[in-house]
Amino acid sequence: MYIQLHQIKKQLNYRKTQRSFETLPLGSALKFRRKELNMTLEETAEKLTSISYLSKLENNLIKPNMKYIKLFEERLKIKFDQHNYDHNYHHQINQVLLSLHHDEKIEEELINQYKEKQNHQAFLFIMAFYVSLKQFDKIKPYYENLKSYIPNFQNDETILFLTCVTTILISEERFLDAYEVTKLIPKPEEESILIESIKLKSRLKCVINLMRPSEVEKIYQRYMINLHVMHAFDQLYKTQIEYFIFKTSQYSIKDIEERLNKIPNMDSLDRSYILALCYYHSGEYRKSQLISESYIDSHEKWLILYIMSLDHLNLYDDIKNIVEQKEAFEFSKRSDDLIFKYIQVKYFSDTKCLLSYLRELLTNRYLLTDNYHTLSYIYKDAATLFGQHFYYKEAHQTLHQWFIEQQSLTKST
Repeated sequence: MYIQLHQIKKQLNYRKTQRSFETLPLGSALKFRRKELNMTLEETAEKLTSISYLSKLENNLIKPNMKYIKLFEERLKIKFDQHNYDHNYHHQINQVLLSLHHDEKIEEELINQYKEKQNHQAFLFIMAFYVSLKQFDKIKPYYENLKSYIPNFQNDETILFLTCVTTILISEERFLDAYEVTKLIPKPEEESILIESIKLKSRLKCVINLMRPSEVEKIYQRYMINLHVMHAFDQLYKTQIEYFIFKTSQYSIKDIEERLNKIPNMDSLDRSYILALCYYHSGEYRKSQLISESYIDSHEKWLILYIMSLDHLNLYDDIKNIVEQKEAFEFSKRSDDLIFKYIQVKYFSDTKCLLSYLRELLTNRYLLTDNYHTLSYIYKDAATLFGQHFYYKEAHQTLHQWFIEQQSLTKST
């Protein structure tokens, strides 16, 4: 939760007033080294040059004078010859963006060029590298350094940085914030189907999870056209699956089956999951339970669907058995982890602990997710539990709170 949207917006607004000389890694290397040594601008510039000159140099607002660079090398114990401008840099940014769009690992050969460096270019690529690996726990130090450098980014650097931020926010299921960030991504200097597709991909993930049907349809159609043009067939298949998962809450079983039959070479596991989910949303919990039971060890989404189906069927012994089996399981998705813990408390805590947990959960928004279906499940079930224990006022307040949340999530912009 270290990404604060208001900080990014503030820096981007400041960026509009900046005039960068060019995207030089040398200035940021000086800035990051100074901060690493906990030195102020005054201490670094003392008896060498003016504070104003140093600030402009750090922020790429002037062309560096090698006379002063040598002086700063001695003071900061750094070799600036490692931070010369690479003419391949902007081409490499495009390569990195392409890898992120295709959900591919960024080539280590490219990253190895930057691993020993401490400048904004190196930090930007290393941050993107960890994003491509989904190792989000390693990103924070790079993000914190780059955040203060946003006003000095070139256009393509800003696009890459915000693409990484969007991916991180989506991984945290902060879909409202992620959607906002996609609107901050600047237009490329030349028309680019890749940049448009990156925005569309992120927005589609957001509106699917926020349950915004009209936006889903519009974005999905446009994105699919782009994927065909780009010959990105792996992404095309993944997007179709995400779309059908979204549609399981709206289509009947018959409609879903007819549409799935039109997809050639569809993976049987994907097909089974979509059908099981459709049964679940249709209220046929026994059928969704029977299908999902066979796959609970293959992926956490199956496990959660199985547990939720058992919950609706009030099969206490089965729930106890599966929760005890999987209590040490580490979930990758926040919403899945949230539902599992909710079920644990619901079935294995006394009334006092249960009600205390519900109150804490519903009054601390940061503990929750932006996933529509997860929130719907928890709010409605919590209202029922409050009512069963004769806390009718809290039951009413919970449903009212869900109404407000629902309006916020589904409101198209």
